[in-house]
Amino acid sequence: MLSGLGVPLLFLSVRRVMHVVERTIDKKGQILLTPEIELEGWWTSLPVSDKKIVQLYADHGTSEQFHSEFKTDLDGERLPSKLTFGRGCRSLPAFEYVYRQLAYG
Repeated sequence: MLSGLGVPLLFLSVRRVMHVVERTIDKKGQILLTPEIELEGWWTSLPVSDKKIVQLYADHGTSEQFHSEFKTDLDGERLPSKLTFGRGCRSLPAFEYVYRQLAYG
């Protein structure tokens, strides 16, 4: 218990996973005078390898891209405004249904 407050302490083992990319050539094929270094990092408690964590986050980026494309294609960014909040609340479930049908078949 935490100092008599009756709150149990939970200890969760977490670790930091780092992914470093060093680029010496840009996307057009130009050799760089000094390399570009890209650093990404995540805190995780998942019991999988560091390589798998990096793959999971790469896949997350792909799903975000698809989500953005579906939202744009369905014109989801332009849902009814605050002035017509009731209509917006009614149209959001329809948008979500169509999105899920397209995204997950």
